[in-house]
Amino acid sequence: MASPQVVLNHEGNRLFGIDAELFLKMEAKRDRGRERRILTWVQTVLEEDLADLDNVHTSLKTGVLLCKLINKLKPGTIKKFAKTRLMPLTERANIEEFLQACIRLGVPQGDVCGISDLYSQKDLNAVYQTLFSLQVSSSFHILTNLSSNSLLIISILISLSKIVSSLHHDEYVAFTSTTCVLSCICT
Repeated sequence: MASPQVVLNHEGNRLFGIDAELFLKMEAKRDRGRERRILTWVQTVLEEDLADLDNVHTSLKTGVLLCKLINKLKPGTIKKFAKTRLMPLTERANIEEFLQACIRLGVPQGDVCGISDLYSQKDLNAVYQTLFSLQVSSSFHILTNLSSNSLLIISILISLSKIVSSLHHDEYVAFTSTTCVLSCICT
């Protein structure tokens, strides 16, 4: 007779019965590579290192970096949030500010996690989905705010980049020179 599996949650507490089953099911759905890519994007946008690229809870639990992330994507979106003397109530308020800002920035309501999903680690997959949707939404807003000339130049560059793999060395040098000129015109 095999002994039952001991299941510990992220905080080290032992889980039993249906709680253990649900926890194991949610853990099985996690894609660590995707999670790392999403947190790397957050780190890149913030231009500062996160505490742990393998743990969204450790890195973002206070909500401070989440509010900074929103303001990097669209300055002034979150006007006031707690940065010092953080207590559970202010950390949860920061997360709530972030979630409301996500909706204002176009993240679909169905992709927005709950406060407890991050703060209490109820569903970290939902947190990653929120961040992923924010990434997609912010990319879309960047493109929609470009002038028509910039969009045309970007589409030309994308088309040109598709043929790069078939070019010989001399042709490639000419191509990169043209690309540099177009890039300068675009900016």
